[in-house]
Amino acid sequence: VNDRVHYQHVTGVGAGMTDTSAWLLGEQVSPATRAAVISDLFTTRGIHLAFTLIPMGGTDFTVNGLPYSYDDLPPSQTDPSLQSFSIAHDQAYVLPVLRQVLAAAPREETFAVPWSPPGWMKANDSLNDLKHRGTLLPSAYAPLASYFVRFLEAYTQQGVPISAIAPENEPRAASAFPALNFPEPTEAKWLTEDLKPALAAADLHPLIYGSNTSWGSDNYARALAATAPASGLTGIAWHCYAGAPTVMSALHDAAPPLDQLVTECAPNLSSFAVPEVVIGSMRNWASAVT
Repeated sequence: VNDRVHYQHVTGVGAGMTDTSAWLLGEQVSPATRAAVISDLFTTRGIHLAFTLIPMGGTDFTVNGLPYSYDDLPPSQTDPSLQSFSIAHDQAYVLPVLRQVLAAAPREETFAVPWSPPGWMKANDSLNDLKHRGTLLPSAYAPLASYFVRFLEAYTQQGVPISAIAPENEPRAASAFPALNFPEPTEAKWLTEDLKPALAAADLHPLIYGSNTSWGSDNYARALAATAPASGLTGIAWHCYAGAPTVMSALHDAAPPLDQLVTECAPNLSSFAVPEVVIGSMRNWASAVT
């Protein structure tokens, strides 16, 4: 230990509250069991998960297997003023479970990220990103920023304030489940010219993390990191599915002020075991590991 070297502040370890997780806790167990599980997971009487990832809309883990956003429309229809925006889907069990988590652990960090914006905002008019065709339409830059504002305001009104956000989950996924092809120059432009001003106008101040993809995509992360502070980035988010956590140390050396998070790692899809991910990430400047 070198007491002259100061490392990162650590928020802790966390997990993702997907639609299926919230449904299992909110709909499939008794109130007593739910309270016990939440205590075991989120409080200092249990394992004290301190960081909860909250998907903005559907992911590859939804109860009925169907994707959704907060402004879904029939094909070829658009809603640039977001008149159809609604978080009604989440009011059944997602928000009640999150409120119970925050009641048990008031200092819980909440991190929200979409797998995809509404399909009408994208070139393929769909929530998926098959063949990388799901790019963000230029006409949707401002509406997507407003979409984030509406989500943050709606969740706060429902008793679930959001601490941090990211523009996109895995911006190179090309998947059949919800995804957005969001190249680094486009993400940086949108952050700088659309999201940052929209959040300021609404007096919202979440922490903002870019990239949100695997350690193996460090070129993407480095290019995005270079846009701070103009883009409003607090830091860079990572997944564990390719590469190694040492890329975070390299990024820290290049951009020391930026915070770093590991926001997703499923051990069955990674070459690392869970303890290796947690310890290796913390040793390489991650402030939270999910």
